[in-house]
Amino acid sequence: MTAASGSTLPQPPARLPDRPGARIAVVGAGPVGVGLVERLLANAPVLAPGRALEIVLVDPFPPGAGRVWRTGQSPLMRMNSPARDVTLFPDESVECAGPVRPGPALDAWAAATAAGELPPVADERLRDDVPPVGPRSFAPRRLQGAYLTWFLHQLAGQAPPGVRVFAHAGRATALERRADGRQLIRTADGAGLPADAVVLALGHVDARPSGRDAELAAFAAENGLLHLPPGYAADLDLSAVPAGADVVVRGLGLAFFDFM
Repeated sequence: MTAASGSTLPQPPARLPDRPGARIAVVGAGPVGVGLVERLLANAPVLAPGRALEIVLVDPFPPGAGRVWRTGQSPLMRMNSPARDVTLFPDESVECAGPVRPGPALDAWAAATAAGELPPVADERLRDDVPPVGPRSFAPRRLQGAYLTWFLHQLAGQAPPGVRVFAHAGRATALERRADGRQLIRTADGAGLPADAVVLALGHVDARPSGRDAELAAFAAENGLLHLPPGYAADLDLSAVPAGADVVVRGLGLAFFDFM
């Protein structure tokens, strides 16, 4: 089955499946969470033989792409790995539990998509990103997001009988243990999502300024200067930087080029 790259995963039902069913919630729907879903589906016949299983991804950002790889960002934001090295499909070189299910890396997926062998990416703004991608290309991050979205829908479309994959579009704010021993995820929209097991696949998370960053923020505030704390460049508001201003950027890694 070839899933349409622009289809969306259904919202989870309000109730848990009746036992002997089970629900696993994965908080974080970027590559870490989606990679976990791949292994859960590959091992479902062994982990839950004869049982109905729901896997729910919880994330305010689109499932698959997540925050860092979301498709709405600028094409100037590039990956730092060649397209031939980027994949979530395990092959014989991977030591893992359960069967391996190889598939195309980012470059092969882009080639097959450009040739019409796979469905086109749903977002027309990304279609011009596809043909130039080759094995050594440093592709736009938003194209990686389209690839991850396609990967996730491939997984969901090939789930074993009795196993379903859902997505809850919300930010998890708390995790509680219920009286019956199950977990309850609280989300910013006020929803309560019960689950038998919860996995936190958060990736990179924001942090409050501390140490040297807190000192720089205080110095900037006292002297009428602008200080932006460490963060993902695509999410920081640079409009407050005056035209022609001198700017100091701490660090010369990939984030430096993002800001530049």
